[in-house]
Amino acid sequence: MKNLSKSELIETIELHKQQIKKLEECLESRATTIEISTHKFEVYPRDAELKLEHDDAVKYCKGLGKGWRLPTRKEQLEMYKHKESLKLDDAYYWSSTEYNSNNAWYYNFKYGYSSYNYKINTYRVRAVRTIK
Repeated sequence: MKNLSKSELIETIELHKQQIKKLEECLESRATTIEISTHKFEVYPRDAELKLEHDDAVKYCKGLGKGWRLPTRKEQLEMYKHKESLKLDDAYYWSSTEYNSNNAWYYNFKYGYSSYNYKINTYRVRAVRTIK
């Protein structure tokens, strides 16, 4: 093995860190599949790290790639039935369903109901994607 310069060593370490992170994500990425009358969908294995405003929640889910999105209200109802296995917090989570241009629906995973509020509020985010 050749002697690496300090910058080459740092670059190599960063590359290994990225590879380890990808492996960890693969191990954690065991999404749960749920079936409803209209379709099957996968639930992402973890929440976004931070609570987000609605528009940022939409962007976050899209940023996960491969069809990830915010769940509909109907999907959230099914998610509530599986909240223990999904490890959902007793918190408010954004849905993709908009009430109007300023408000969107959220789901209360503590008490199992849905309501709407201003999109500028920050709530938890858990992505889903449709399985064809």
